[in-house]
Amino acid sequence: MTSFSLALIVLIVSVLVHESRVSAQCDAQAQCLKDIATLRNNVEIAARALNNKITSCTFACPAGFKQVPGVTKCIQIVQEGVNWGAGQDKCTALNAQASLLAIDSKAEYDFVTAELKALSDAGKTPPNGFWVGAVRAARTCDTRFMWETAAGSQSIVTFTDWATNQPDCYAGSEFCIHVVNVQGVFKWNDLNCGTSTWAVCQVTA
Repeated sequence: MTSFSLALIVLIVSVLVHESRVSAQCDAQAQCLKDIATLRNNVEIAARALNNKITSCTFACPAGFKQVPGVTKCIQIVQEGVNWGAGQDKCTALNAQASLLAIDSKAEYDFVTAELKALSDAGKTPPNGFWVGAVRAARTCDTRFMWETAAGSQSIVTFTDWATNQPDCYAGSEFCIHVVNVQGVFKWNDLNCGTSTWAVCQVTA
């Protein structure tokens, strides 16, 4: 083997070793960046949770409303028959900032359904469950459900708890959502917006 060949082999090995080191550093850097991004996201989530907790501790509900634990949201149950639109109006009559309830998490839903169950256990049962603020965006069967306030602003529904085989937009006219007692468990169902039943109102910070 000539000295040139040996030198070439040494150079190739050196390049391969350097390439391997660079690759490892790049992989490590990429993982490091991912870890930083994950940590930053966790910190932001924790900061929001802490801020919500602090705010909820100083947040006072309007008269007649009851606070949902851990969030700046208060609810009141309308115990009279109203259709969905009249339910929004009824909420606003209770408080100018109120609308039909928007449910953002399972924890909120568990609290609300416990309140509804307490009414049922006390013998106070509405004819068709309780209206909440979810409605098909364009009032047609092929549009998605949105939370809609009394003022008409909309936001995407991200939490649901549908009854079996729901929603079905029965007869092509079920555009609004109510929470109904299904064998002791409260579930979501779509219903004709003109149906008369009770409603759940909310006020938020």
